[in-house]
Amino acid sequence: MHKNTKTALWVAMIPLSIAILFMVKVINDSKGTQTFQEIHLYQEIKTLYDFQLTTAHSTVINKSALKGYLTLVFFGYTHCPDVCPTTMANLAKIYQKLKPDAQKKVKILFVSVDPSRDTPDKISEYAQYFNPKFQAATASIEVLTQFTQSMGALFMINKPDAQGNYEVDHTTKVFLLNEDVNLIGIFDGQLLPPAQEYPVDQLVNEMQRIVFN
Repeated sequence: MHKNTKTALWVAMIPLSIAILFMVKVINDSKGTQTFQEIHLYQEIKTLYDFQLTTAHSTVINKSALKGYLTLVFFGYTHCPDVCPTTMANLAKIYQKLKPDAQKKVKILFVSVDPSRDTPDKISEYAQYFNPKFQAATASIEVLTQFTQSMGALFMINKPDAQGNYEVDHTTKVFLLNEDVNLIGIFDGQLLPPAQEYPVDQLVNEMQRIVFN
């Protein structure tokens, strides 16, 4: 074969070789990773500070209390007319469908961002209405602001009307904390268009994959 022809063939094979190497790298990089449809797992785990929230009977929820569990955290308030009860009902459906062994490893934590109206006892009763095993906590505005911001969540208490009633704007996502109580991902707590039905079964499957990984 002519020397120039050989050179041309080698040059022509370079893009193909690069493509093959790239495909091998993608395959290797994807080994051991998990793909999910509903839960968005962060590429990097976010370390949380050792927060302290107050629950019923003046007990404290902190990182030590949640260690060893997959914790689902939802920020809301008991006067919320729609998003909060809908999300809590969906979390109850998810929890109920988990395998018994998975239930033992999962905690649901409702955190009220309306401490003026939501006492620890009140929010505990609210959370346990959806499931007796659900936990609830709150704190001062200063502590809640720090905690929500550390999670990438926001809330804002609106100006009261003439009767003193007000709404609280808040992040509607559900946040996932791993066994070391660090932030690993989020998912939607309510039905979003164009979905026709809340994906309870898919979320159950994905959570159990995380729990038993």
